[in-house]
Amino acid sequence: MKTINIKGKEYVPVHERVIYFRGSDQYKNWSIITEIVNMDSEIATIKATILNEEGVVKATGHAFELQTDTHSFVNKTSYLENAETSAVGRALGLLGIGIENSFASADEIKNAQKQQNNPELQKPWLSKTQFNKAIDRIRGNDPGEFESLEEFVKNIEEQFRMKKAYREQLKDEINDPFNKALQNARNKM
Repeated sequence: MKTINIKGKEYVPVHERVIYFRGSDQYKNWSIITEIVNMDSEIATIKATILNEEGVVKATGHAFELQTDTHSFVNKTSYLENAETSAVGRALGLLGIGIENSFASADEIKNAQKQQNNPELQKPWLSKTQFNKAIDRIRGNDPGEFESLEEFVKNIEEQFRMKKAYREQLKDEINDPFNKALQNARNKM
């Protein structure tokens, strides 16, 4: 199989693993099935399963991609497809295809390098508990040490990665007429 050299190490691209799998008599009548484990407007998680000719599972692989990955122009429109490719590559690797020099595929290594250079992806995810506490603070008109609820939410966005739905709901809460009235009353005190 053809390899790609990345920082002095040889990696097999996913398409090379697939070509080998499809062309090998050893895997004749085997199949690769992919399924969406989770998908929303920001993240796609895919599971790839390799079945032998009797339908027995021989390997599985999982992968996820972020639509919001600012270092991947492809992910803006094709994060589902990228996740599927990575999951297939991992499943084929677990089957033993293309792991002579490294288990990871060239695609995975490139993606990992890209993510290491993206400060946004280094931030922790905002948990459901943290999100609920932020909503409670907004509804209670408690910006804490911040000048305003807007500044409070901006601080959260700077510290954490979050689901698009969380981000939208935080902004909706700030702009809710009832919460705005509380904030205006607080500011007049």
